[in-house]
Amino acid sequence: MGSDEGGLLLPAAPGEGAGGAEEEEPVFKCWREGNVCIACGEGIPVGALIAPRLPPGEGAAAACPVEDAADAPLVKKGKPKLKVAWLHAACAQRLPPCPKDARPVCMHWKRGECLLGGQCWFRHPDAARGADAGGGRRILHGRRKYVRNDGRANVFRKFLLEKFGEERLRQGSGVLDVAGGKGELGFQFVNLNAVPSTVVDPRPMELAQFSARYTQGMYHRNTFLSKHNTAPFPADPAARAPAPPEHLRIFMDDALLGCLGEAPSDRFEAHFEQTLATALATTWTRKGLESHEDDTDVPEEDPAPAGDGEVPDATPYPHMEDSSAAWGLLRHAACVVGLHPDQAAGGIVDMALKLRVPFAVVPCCVYAKSFPKRKDPEGRQVQSYEQLVAYLAARGPGIRTDRLDFGGKNTVVWWDPASAP
Repeated sequence: MGSDEGGLLLPAAPGEGAGGAEEEEPVFKCWREGNVCIACGEGIPVGALIAPRLPPGEGAAAACPVEDAADAPLVKKGKPKLKVAWLHAACAQRLPPCPKDARPVCMHWKRGECLLGGQCWFRHPDAARGADAGGGRRILHGRRKYVRNDGRANVFRKFLLEKFGEERLRQGSGVLDVAGGKGELGFQFVNLNAVPSTVVDPRPMELAQFSARYTQGMYHRNTFLSKHNTAPFPADPAARAPAPPEHLRIFMDDALLGCLGEAPSDRFEAHFEQTLATALATTWTRKGLESHEDDTDVPEEDPAPAGDGEVPDATPYPHMEDSSAAWGLLRHAACVVGLHPDQAAGGIVDMALKLRVPFAVVPCCVYAKSFPKRKDPEGRQVQSYEQLVAYLAARGPGIRTDRLDFGGKNTVVWWDPASAP
């Protein structure tokens, strides 16, 4: 188990520590499968209590060695592969505590914000805060650069609440989150604001990380995440099972908009069933997509963080299979939004204008080859990010732009029919 504490680990609830772990040695819960304890070599199941230690090695790593770990999975040729190893909490309890000054600096702290705050095991020196924030970009495993997305969904949720209002977003079927990916924005709206939300994305949702954050109270005790929460956090741990957003595993494209009429129709039903079947018959990866029938169907640009693993499709989160119910979720949306929705950016704008409901979209990749007929206000083909923003803003009167408070592509194009001319 590696040093990616933001993606692998969440603090255990008070009183769950093994043997009363000291305050400076917090106990965490593992929520990802396939991890192995570096001390005993046995697997660590999801939900098990774990604790961090420094692998055997030289320098700082020698300050807290793991005994009998020469052949452990995280050790190669006597040197640690990773800066931090994770053990069963009981295994860690048998080892001496790690000195605070020997622990690595928290990578999230170096980016500017750590969700765990004082409960984090890693060091938080003032001088290191934000040291890696410059531009918000990095290279992962020598591959293409990508913009970190920590906190983006929360910033976008704040913007939508401030511009359109919570009560208004609750109307009809609520927020339609197009190309919502893992489903983080919709998850936050449902569980932190009691705003109904539907993720429109052919890929399966991945909510385990967000569910774990919720059940451990991270969305409520962290100042950055809790500012715009209105739904109370259950005091009883047994009542903390978060609800998933609705999920339509379909593509947002011209074909969908063309058959989204005033009432459910045979045409819409046929299109919905066809696109749902396509989504379910596709192998989705974090680098793009690969069809079971045609492995050449890949994006012309890779907007996702580098990663070769397939997105698991056997999720516990249901998707909508009834075409009439799907039509209702689409047709009665209170707002249509998209955070880096790739090819769906134009569809979001066109759908909202058709339904006369607010929209907000944060575009990212241009996809000039996929949309060769797009022209900016000056009649030029849309080939740059700036031209894409101008193209979307010119789709109708009263469309505005703003900047969101995160790195990378952060221009939001939005429209409110209540204030539009």
